[in-house]
Amino acid sequence: MLGTLEQVGLAIKLDARYSKAQILGMYLDSVYFGDGHWGIVQASQGYFGKPPARLSFGEASLLAGLVQAPSVYDPRVAPRRRRAPPAARARPAGRRRDAASGPGGCRQPGPCRRGGQARVHLDAGLSA
Repeated sequence: MLGTLEQVGLAIKLDARYSKAQILGMYLDSVYFGDGHWGIVQASQGYFGKPPARLSFGEASLLAGLVQAPSVYDPRVAPRRRRAPPAARARPAGRRRDAASGPGGCRQPGPCRRGGQARVHLDAGLSA
């Protein structure tokens, strides 16, 4: 595992050699999207039967969300989550759930604070 200084040095070298678009392209060509699909081209063809350039905004958003947790958000395994990606279910700051609040039993208004870190409550049924 690389140390922090080594990571900074590597980041500087990458930034000097490649454009941000090239770095993003290399990442998208190598990241795992679930269901045996490595890279954006395979994922686009595998999930939607078309090249990445022809994806709708919603389809592209779904693929972007898959990178975070491919097995959790796989549309073939959890089709309900496909209709409500995590970002769309995020509770705005300052909102409070009814009686049984967020994960871990937070009952205060606003973001849940457990272990010194703020958490955003997720609720698939919440309408803004």
